[in-house]
Amino acid sequence: MSKEVHIDIGGGIRADYFVLRASVDEQGIYVVLDPRKFHCAYPLIYPNLHLVRWAASEKGDWKLPFVDSSVSEANMNFISDFMDWAGDGKAYDSIIESLKKTLKPNGVVYIREPNGTIRFLAERFEEHGFQVTRPIPIERDETETSVNMREMSKDSDGSVYFPMIFEARLS
Repeated sequence: MSKEVHIDIGGGIRADYFVLRASVDEQGIYVVLDPRKFHCAYPLIYPNLHLVRWAASEKGDWKLPFVDSSVSEANMNFISDFMDWAGDGKAYDSIIESLKKTLKPNGVVYIREPNGTIRFLAERFEEHGFQVTRPIPIERDETETSVNMREMSKDSDGSVYFPMIFEARLS
């Protein structure tokens, strides 16, 4: 039986969102892609957590480093602000096209972004043949990553920043 592969595109140098998931789900494989050098020892603690320095922006090639139909779940959390939108968003579109190839037939992409950009990104996924759910506030989403993000985003006074989320699946 093959293990489910979960990826976090642009997951940060400490891989914050996937560490807890990897520690709880020892059967899954969790891969964090980020263009910067990682600064954490978590892969030594969790053998199912892999950190990949994905320097796509430096190469100009946004292809994901996975074989076709190998990824069960992808997460894209707050990366639109870091994308180069010159050339009509070709870099972001390139990631979407690569997701079409690497996702398993029943795979899903979770996109979490601020309310101001979420609908635009949902339209981008639809233009590439994905079916998307209506964006909802992250506070109403119960996926493991969203739950972890809510817990980690609480500041000292107890308030929480609530972005939006939608799911994208291939049609």
